[in-house]
Amino acid sequence: MSCDRGASNAIAARGSRLSGAARLDACHFADETGYLAACLPEDDRRRLTRLARQLDQEQIALATQTRETADQFATERQKAITDQPRALLAETLSELTARHGDLQQETGGLRQTLTDNATRRLQQADRAQAIEREGARMRALGAAA
Repeated sequence: MSCDRGASNAIAARGSRLSGAARLDACHFADETGYLAACLPEDDRRRLTRLARQLDQEQIALATQTRETADQFATERQKAITDQPRALLAETLSELTARHGDLQQETGGLRQTLTDNATRRLQQADRAQAIEREGARMRALGAAA
């Protein structure tokens, strides 16, 4: 088993100032055996160090994302597109949507009327031509008689 090097370095630095018994007492260990028993195995220490680094990186990323989201929210809020409450906007949207549907129906009716009128105009033009042809035929018969 090996102990955390940072802890070892800290203890070594203190050790240069304190005697052996005083060093163990300052670290709250009764003896060196207690200290060694408290140390993690090297594999566990490395794994925990790696996980601590990953956690730090994730916390930094989340803090950055939180800051960016807050900035974006503040920017959107400053745009102040409207000062009307959401409920009023929803009601207005509902009314406008209903009015839009009514206008579409009205437009459809007007288009049908225009189509009907165009059909009638064509029929009347055909009748006018037929009358004109019949009139020309009658004039030709009257002139021949």
